[in-house]
Amino acid sequence: MILLGIALHHIPAAFALMSVLMSRLENFRKAFMWLLVFAVGSPLGILVSNTILAQETPDGLVYTALTGLVAGNFLHISTTILFETSPDHHFNRAKLVATLLGLMLALVSDFV
Repeated sequence: MILLGIALHHIPAAFALMSVLMSRLENFRKAFMWLLVFAVGSPLGILVSNTILAQETPDGLVYTALTGLVAGNFLHISTTILFETSPDHHFNRAKLVATLLGLMLALVSDFV
């Protein structure tokens, strides 16, 4: 079920990737080969992680390192999307203030 969700999630990304590859490479076969690499990434990641984590306890070093890697990637992607949405990728002070106010509201509401 997770693999189906990942596959459905990647359909729009695959369309966008293929359009960028076609405009850059101007060769369908080369672009399609890179699309295949993209398509194999998620299933391969699931297989590798399931193989590695099959012998690992949830408090083990490998599990902790992989969790940190995934969390770091999510933070990087989300902050890039949040703060670099302007055409020139300028820092947006209003978004930072709104984010900090939301963080403070979440912390205050947690203690109340």
